Order: sequence, then C-alpha cells, then structure tokens
Amino acid sequence: MEGENMALLYAAEEVSLADCPFGLFMWHETLALKTLYRARDGGIVAYTVSSGEYFYGDARLCDELAKLMVRPVIVADEEAVSEDHLWLSLSSRLSQLSGDGSGPARKGQRA
Repeated sequence: MEGENMALLYAAEEVSLADCPFGLFMWHETLALKTLYRARDGGIVAYTVSSGEYFYGDARLCDELAKLMVRPVIVADEEAVSEDHLWLSLSSRLSQLSGDGSGPARKGQRA
C-alpha cells in the first residue's frame, strides 16, 4: 500500500516561526502546524498536532511567538525518499527554507 511508511524530513537549520512556511514544523520535541490564519491581535495561529490545542511554545506574547525558532517539516513516503531524484528535490526545498544549503535531516538524526 502506497504511503504506508511515512518519513518526517525537517530543515537542518531553524527559522523563526514568522519565516516558517505554512504547514508542519518542529519546536523541540513538539510537532505543530502553522496555519494561514491570524488571531484577532494579528498573531500567528498554530496548533499542536498531538493535542489539537493552540501552540504557544514558551511564548507569552504574539511577538515572542513569531520569534520562536522552529524547523519546517515535510512528510514524504519513506520509499520515495530513498530515490535520489526525490531526495534531491526535498533537499533543494529544505535548503531554501533553511537558507544554508545543508539540506534535510531525518527525524532522530542529528543535523
């Protein structure tokens, strides 16, 4: 069955939550989702994947939330990741996100 074994690939370098693209990201050991939406005060709206609660990290103010350093995440089929062309494509995409050309690291692997 296709998509049975999925891999989380995340940028080797952290970016601020404000600069992180919409979608999944890691903050320490927390997987979260940044949305397109904005709170009434203009703050970023993000959710913790495991609980569905709003994601705040350790921020107390929306300015602090925007400055949290996170790692963008891409979910890919584990079998496809082993194919060089897709791996290079993901490397290019994540290198653009991380800004340093270092490419992706697999979950559980040191960058």
